[in-house]
Amino acid sequence: MKFSWTLLQKEYKPVSAGLGLLLVLLFLEKASFLFGTVFLIFGFFLIVAAILDYRYTLIFDKFLLAFAGAFFMVFISCKDFLPPLSEGFLCGVVCAGIFLVLRLFNGGIGGGDIKFMFCLGLWLGIKLILTVYIAVFAALIFALMVPKYRQKKARIPFAPFLSFGAFVAFLYWERIIPLLEDFL
Repeated sequence: MKFSWTLLQKEYKPVSAGLGLLLVLLFLEKASFLFGTVFLIFGFFLIVAAILDYRYTLIFDKFLLAFAGAFFMVFISCKDFLPPLSEGFLCGVVCAGIFLVLRLFNGGIGGGDIKFMFCLGLWLGIKLILTVYIAVFAALIFALMVPKYRQKKARIPFAPFLSFGAFVAFLYWERIIPLLEDFL
């Protein structure tokens, strides 16, 4: 299956619903206009990646290039809410590299998820660590709760969980880290 933007036209209802939920969340957080704009751009790509991976078990390279390109466009115009470029690149390479090694030895994660994780690293920087923890924990709970995914060879789409973790890390990093420090 090839990626085309017309493929996304089939998914406009869940994407629109997801963006609507993000707007409500931004309203409840009393976010500034600039932060809201950055978050909606980021959120659009997270929602689309989650839907594509869930429906088609694919995250297309062209889509990931657009996601990385959007990062650089936002980074050039507004650096306030994004990590330094070196931090984002390093975190993306390290986390994607770890999962690439897992794929080579275990084969449990898809190549699109690895590339998606690199793009998330650009956007999140060190917050990617929290994203991965949340994603793995949420995927584990999902696999235990849904009987279809309890089988050993079941393919669980991981991008929806990475997207969920990225939302939480992007919005609530400042609130979660002190809780974790107190807990540890």
